[in-house]
Amino acid sequence: ALAMLGVPSQRGLAIFAAPTLLDQGALQSKSADAAEEVSSGSGLLVRACPGVGMIRMGTFDVANGPELDPYNGRTGPSPGNADLVARLVSFAEEGGGARTLLQKACAASASLVAKWAALGLVHGMLNSDNVHIAGITIDTAGFCFMEAYDPEFDAGGPSAARGRYSYKNQASAMFWNLKRLAASLSGGGRLLSKEDASAIVARYPRLYRAAWLREMRRKLGFPESKSARQARADGDLITALFNTMQATFADFTSTFRCLMPTTPADGEEMLARFAECGNPLPPPEVRAAALRMRASRIRPSEPKSILEQLSADGQAKSRVVRRLAQHDEADSLEQLAESSCSLTGDSQRSQDAVAWDTWLSAYA
Repeated sequence: ALAMLGVPSQRGLAIFAAPTLLDQGALQSKSADAAEEVSSGSGLLVRACPGVGMIRMGTFDVANGPELDPYNGRTGPSPGNADLVARLVSFAEEGGGARTLLQKACAASASLVAKWAALGLVHGMLNSDNVHIAGITIDTAGFCFMEAYDPEFDAGGPSAARGRYSYKNQASAMFWNLKRLAASLSGGGRLLSKEDASAIVARYPRLYRAAWLREMRRKLGFPESKSARQARADGDLITALFNTMQATFADFTSTFRCLMPTTPADGEEMLARFAECGNPLPPPEVRAAALRMRASRIRPSEPKSILEQLSADGQAKSRVVRRLAQHDEADSLEQLAESSCSLTGDSQRSQDAVAWDTWLSAYA
């Protein structure tokens, strides 16, 4: 599906299947005494990627020493083996060198994440071992299309990540991975100076912003323009669209389908189109339930009172500050849920129509 949508992605090459006996009980309980052999089948899916194959950004951590992970003090499997990284770069870039590899990784990754953003796709697990150096989508077990637009949506990713891989954070997560790649090439690999590696990766935010605007302009039918003023105006209108989608709980894909020519005349027609395509805007009680679920998803396990005490004692490290901000955000979502419950279906529909009418007036 991703390849048909123009998104670079891994492809299924072959599937091997064979009957076997799986000790299912032992797998679940880790105890041979509780094991119960059951007849089952086993399979092997072979994946393939264009170009150099499954080379991940995390692969280049192989020669990292503890200085590149000061928090945990962990090293790569071959710390200090710069020759191993040099050979890996030579293979991956076919002789182009570390500088070329890093430059291409930044450009390809920016383009890839922008395509995800334009399609409402969320990967769910963007650590450095799950991203490809050539900007190809891999490891898509948790990958999914977003339904109702929610920038905090993380495709059911690990709760411990606390939104690190959510829709709105995918670009920054990829930026972090590129920084790790740069550190591996300049640190463990000693193939670039830290200054050169940092300068190359510093271009990524600009590359991503340009790719994102290009993808969204195509999606909304905006003409290309080199004018910085027009870029700001288009960016503002696109941001206003996402804000309207979030406020009205609009389905991501259906929104763009409903905006296809001819453009809806007003908010009421937009709401009617949502219903016609099978995704009507949800009633107040459904929105309230979704807001409460979002709040529970992002609320930290540590009580707010404990975090506030740590902050008052001068122990407000960055993690404590982030946890408190997440509590505040969860509180805001709970308040929005209460407000949603107080609305009738008719009053909610009226508010939605006004919101879409306002955006459509600017879009026209």
